[in-house]
Order: sequence, then C-alpha cells, then structure tokens
Amino acid sequence: AVSLSLYCLAVVQLLWNIDRLDAVMDTIVTIWHLEEIRGAVQGFNHYMRFLDRDSNFLKVVLDRLSLRARVVETYSRRFCFNRRLPVDIHMVALKAAIGCLEEVD
Repeated sequence: AVSLSLYCLAVVQLLWNIDRLDAVMDTIVTIWHLEEIRGAVQGFNHYMRFLDRDSNFLKVVLDRLSLRARVVETYSRRFCFNRRLPVDIHMVALKAAIGCLEEVD
C-alpha cells in the first residue's frame, strides 16, 4: 500500500510538471536542429573554401596560358605570315618568343 501511494504521488507530480518536461524536450529537439544546421553550414563553408582554392588555381593557370597565347599570337601575326622577311629575322623573332615563354615559367 505504501509503495502504491508513493507511485501515485510520483505520477501526480509527473503530470503536474509535464509542461516543464515538454519544454525540456522542445529545447533538446531545437538543439538537435541547430546542430544539424551548424553541420550544414560547416560543410558549405568547407566547400566554399575548396572552390576558392580551385578558382585561385584556375586563375593562375588561365593567366599563364593567356600570356603564352599572346606571345605566340604576336609572333604569328608579326612574323609567320610575312614571307618577305629574311629567314634570319624569323629565327631571331622565334628565339625571342621562346625566351619570353621560358621567362614566364
């Protein structure tokens, strides 16, 4: 009889404070949602850092390639299609173009 009365008192107290338990459970669920959001934000941040690194690398490669392309284009435009120039001038210009390309590295 004593244990039944203590059990009933515990159930009554539990029912009396159920709103507090609901608030605690809501808080726990909110914390779980916030942790999921934090994980998603950290993943996005990592992804953006990875993209930033890649874009910097691609920019450097593009700059180097565009410089080489300009040197080759300038040589081609000025010397390759001008058949009236002597061969030695073509050789000097070609060596200068190769020197420019080697300096870029």
